[in-house]
Formats: sequence, structure tokens, C-alpha cells
Amino acid sequence: ETRRRKPRDISHVVKQLSQNSDKIEEYIAGIDDPEMKAKKMELEKDYDNAVPFFSKSYVLRVHITNIKPHIWRAIRVPGDISLHKLHDQVLGPCLGWLRNYHAYYFKELPYYSQPDFEVGVVYGPLAWKKTHMEMGHNITYGIQLVDAAQVKIGQILQKVGQKLEYMYDLKCRWRHKIVVEAIEEPSSSTSSDGGGGSSSVKLISGARACPGEDIGGAKPYAELVHEIRAQPTNYGEYLDAMRPLTQAPNNSQPVHDS
Repeated sequence: ETRRRKPRDISHVVKQLSQNSDKIEEYIAGIDDPEMKAKKMELEKDYDNAVPFFSKSYVLRVHITNIKPHIWRAIRVPGDISLHKLHDQVLGPCLGWLRNYHAYYFKELPYYSQPDFEVGVVYGPLAWKKTHMEMGHNITYGIQLVDAAQVKIGQILQKVGQKLEYMYDLKCRWRHKIVVEAIEEPSSSTSSDGGGGSSSVKLISGARACPGEDIGGAKPYAELVHEIRAQPTNYGEYLDAMRPLTQAPNNSQPVHDS
């Protein structure tokens, strides 16, 4: 039986840090957590065994878990891509989320049972952007971050069927499940024509557009979709129902490659 941690009383810390957001990173980085130390030691110890996976290609299937029918994508990525680059340069653009807009973390699955308020050791951004203010939720949820920029997928995903949870936007809490569908050897025939190879990223397939940014989460999104499907009586009502989607930042702003 897994021993559950007692919730940490951090109300005084949240109040203090809310007045000085620059101190959030300093506070989190200074937390002495045995699980985080153990995870870092495990990654360092197993690094040599992970090196052969860095030259392989991974076929990943990702879907948003709290929406049905699933919003999903199948993508091919190199085994040496870091989790931060996977978030910033692959998942965001392929799914339709904005880059450098909200915070995130990755969590290995299956994960030991614990209360929702206590997430534990996960992989996330240590070099927070000032726009990622919801990283302050780390304190509330007891999140301990291992730097996602220093961890490659080949270090933690080495078998077909392995899973990761990808949490995007710690306020709206969009949960994604990532499943390894295939691990492929690098192929000179695919890499020469730009269609594959261990160093390439490719969007293979997928379905459905992702929700609008800042829409509030899965429940408000489901209510909005239901309202649109109810077929408003006139075009004006239809436009009003569609406005939260069409005017969302990720739908109303141009996509940049940088």
C-alpha cells in the first residue's frame, strides 16, 4: 500500500510569492525532496543504457484524455529529443496549442496512487518564462520538477506501449496521454528523402482541432460544443456560440515557425 503524503500547508508561502513572482522559481528549486533526488540519480545511472535509443525513431500517439471523441495526433520523433523540445516544438504545433504561452509537465504512467493535490516528481521547465505564471500552481500541487530540457525521451520510453501523461496549462489542466506505438531503427532510405529517419519530426495523422486557449478547461469546452451542436436559431446566435473558439489566441493569431 502506497503511503500518502500529508498535504503541505503553504498558504503563507503562496501569499508571499504572489507579491513577488520572481521568487517562485527560487522557492521551488530550493525544496529538498528525496523523490526528486532519487529520480535524478536513476536517470544518471541508466544514461548509458539509454544511449542506443537516442538514434531510433519513435511513433507516438497523443490524445487529450478528458474530451471524447478524442482529439489526437500520431507523430514521429527522434529518440534524442528532449521532453522540453517535445512540448515546445512538436506537441504544441501539432496539436494546435500556442508556443511559450502556458506551463506544462510530463509524468510517467502508470504512476503510484496519490491525492490529486500531490502530484510528486515530474518533468517540467525550470527556466520559466514570466508568461508562465501558473507555474505557481507547482506549490499548491506539490510538484517537484526534474528539468525537462535535460531528459530525452529515449531515457524514459524504451518499450512499445509505454505511456506518459502530458499536462498542458496548469489552470485549465488539459491532460494528454502519450503512448509509444513503435520504436524504429533509423533508415537511410527514409532519412534521405526527408520523410523519416531518426533526426526528423513528422506529423503522421490525427483528427479534430484542439480547444481554444484560455477556454476554461474540458467542462466549459464540452458545454460550448453542446451549444453549437444545438443548432442556434439564427446566424447571429451561431456566431456568438462560435466566438470563444474563433477568437481564442491559438485560433486567431498566425502561426510562427520560430
